[in-house]
Amino acid sequence: MSKTGKIALLGGALFCAALIAMIAAPKEREAPPVTEISSGEADLDRIMLLGGVDLDANAQVALLLHEMATGEGLRIVTDRSALKAAQGKAYYTDDPGAQTRLTLMSILFLSPPGTSPRVPMATLLVDGAEVAQYTCFSLHCSGEGQYGAHHRRDLAGLIAASRPATSKHVFFDTADAAWAAHDALAARADVVLAPRPEWPARGAPYLDHRIYMRPGAMLMPVGDDGAPPRIDEAAFEARFRAAFLDTFPQGDASYRFGRMQFDYLSNALGWRVVTPDGTPLTVGAEPVQLPGWGAAQPRVTLRATREMADRLTAAGALDALPEFGEEPPELAADIDALVARATGAPCPGCYRIEMDASAGRTTLSGVEQVQLYLPYYLIEMEAP
Repeated sequence: MSKTGKIALLGGALFCAALIAMIAAPKEREAPPVTEISSGEADLDRIMLLGGVDLDANAQVALLLHEMATGEGLRIVTDRSALKAAQGKAYYTDDPGAQTRLTLMSILFLSPPGTSPRVPMATLLVDGAEVAQYTCFSLHCSGEGQYGAHHRRDLAGLIAASRPATSKHVFFDTADAAWAAHDALAARADVVLAPRPEWPARGAPYLDHRIYMRPGAMLMPVGDDGAPPRIDEAAFEARFRAAFLDTFPQGDASYRFGRMQFDYLSNALGWRVVTPDGTPLTVGAEPVQLPGWGAAQPRVTLRATREMADRLTAAGALDALPEFGEEPPELAADIDALVARATGAPCPGCYRIEMDASAGRTTLSGVEQVQLYLPYYLIEMEAP
C-alpha cells in the first residue's frame, strides 16, 4: 500500500473512532422519568412507570402492558388501586447506550437494522388519549444474551392486576352515530378507548365527503429548459376560490377548501395529435407529435357535507363556474401547421393534442366518502 493510502486509511480509522466516541458519549434524551443506575458492567437507565401521573383525577386511566412486559401479548390494568400501589415502585432498566453503539457499528459495516431496535413496554392512556409511552432497547429488555444480562425489572404487581385485551375498531358514516357509539363504549367497564383521529365537535356539520376537482389548465409554450413556466399559483387559487364561493355560497360551513396543487406538464418528444374523439393522427404508421407546448394543471380537494356533495356532483353543476384555463390561439395554429406539413392536406381545427390537461371547464375527477374511525381495547376474561 502506498504512503498516501496508509495515511488515508489511518485518517478514516481515526474518524470512525472519534465518531463512535462522540455518539456513544452520554447526552440528554427525552424520556419518561429516569434514574441512572450502575449494574455490573453496564450503565443503565431505570425507567419508572406512572411517574408524575395524577391517579386521583376523575378520568379513565389505563396502562397497556405490551408483549415485552407480559411475555404473552397485550394486557391492560384499569384497577386504580393497583396503579396507585405500583406508582413510584414499578420500573425496568433500559440500555440506550448499547443500542447507540450497536446501531453505529451496523451502519459502519453497511448492515443497518431493518426494524427499530426499540419496542414498547407500556402505554399510559387517560380518557382515550396517549399520555406516555415507555419503550426499551429490545435486546436489553429481552433479558437474554450479552445485551440483556444486566436487565432488571419490577412491575410491582401490575401483571397480576392486568387482564388480557384485544384491539378493536369500528367505522361510522355519520358523526351522530360515531358519538353515540363512543359514549356507549366509554360507559362499559370492559372497554378502554384508544387514541383516535380528530372528530368534528358534537352537533357540528360533518364534512364527510372528499370532492376532487380540476379547474381548467393553463396551456402555454415551454421555456428554453423544455418546461412550462410557473404561473402565479396564489393568484389563480384566489380567483378560483372567489368564483366558487360566489357560485356555491358556503353557508353553515358546508364545505372547506384544501390547498390547491399544480401539475406542470411537458413532453420532450411532443404531444400526440388526435381527432376530437381521440383517434391518433399517423403518417406511415408513426404518430404525429407536436413539441414545444406544456401546461399547468391545477387540482383541488374539497371536504363537504353529504348535502353539498350531492349538489356539487349533480350533472352539470360545475358548469356554473366560469372557465379558468387558457389556451392561446397560437396552439391551434401550430397544430394546423404541423398537420398540413405531415399530411399535405390542411384541415384547420380538425385536430387537438392529447395531454392530461384541459383548458375547458372545471371537471369532477372523483368523490370519496370519509368515515369516522373509533378504536378501542376490549378487556377479556382470563383463559381457563
